[in-house]
Amino acid sequence: MRNNYVGDVGDFYKYRLLRQLCGATDKKSISEHRLGVVWYLYTDPCKVTDGNHLSYLSPEKESGYRPTDPALYDKLKELVADGDRSVRAIRKRGILPQRTQFYEKALTLSHLPKGTSAAIDTRLRHRREWLKGALKATEDCDLVFFDPDNGLEVKSTKAHHDKGPKFVFYDELLPFWQRGQSLVIYQHKNMHEKAEVQIETRKQELGERLGFIGEVEAHYYPKFGGRIFFVVNHV
Repeated sequence: MRNNYVGDVGDFYKYRLLRQLCGATDKKSISEHRLGVVWYLYTDPCKVTDGNHLSYLSPEKESGYRPTDPALYDKLKELVADGDRSVRAIRKRGILPQRTQFYEKALTLSHLPKGTSAAIDTRLRHRREWLKGALKATEDCDLVFFDPDNGLEVKSTKAHHDKGPKFVFYDELLPFWQRGQSLVIYQHKNMHEKAEVQIETRKQELGERLGFIGEVEAHYYPKFGGRIFFVVNHV
C-alpha cells in the first residue's frame, strides 16, 4: 500500500468489501466482526501516475459506483477533494467500522545496509520486529486485512530485498491464522497469466501454506489492471 493510492478506485472496491465482510452498513456503524488492517505501507519512491484511477468519482461515472455503498463513496470523494490522501485519513475519517484497529507503521528496508549476510540478517530482523507490532495491534480482531503493494510473495523477490515490503509472505500470515483470525489478502493481478489461473494457483497455495481445509474465497475486480482479494475464513 502507498499513501498516493488512497481514494482511488481500488480503495473503493477494497473498503466496500471489508465493510460487507464485517457486517457494517450505512444504518449500522458497529460491525459484527472486529476488523484489523495491516497496511504494509511502502514509502519508497513511485511513479507520479500511481493512484490516478479517480474517474469513478466523476459525475459521469457516479451512478456505476455510488449506489453500491453511498456513504463510502461520499467519504472517499470528500477525502480526495480535500487532498487528504493517506492511510491515516482512512482511520480519522471513519471510512471503516468504528472498532477497526490499524497498523500504520511503514515497512521499508531500502535505508538499511545490503549485500552481506549480516546485512540480510539485519533486514530480516527489522521485518520481524515490524510484524510483531502488527500482531500486537490486531490481537483483538476477528478479521485481519493485509494490504501489500503487489500481493502475495513471488519467487523473484525475497523478504530482505528492497522491494520485499511490496509483498506479504506466507510465513507472515501464519501467526494470525494460527491464533484463530480470518484473513483477507490483497493481490494485484499480474500481466503474464489469466486471472482465473492466478486465482486458482494462489487459492491452492494459501490452503497448503496455512493448512486450511476449505474453500478460499476470491473477489476479483477486473477494471484498471485487476484487483483480487482472497478471503480465508475460520469456521
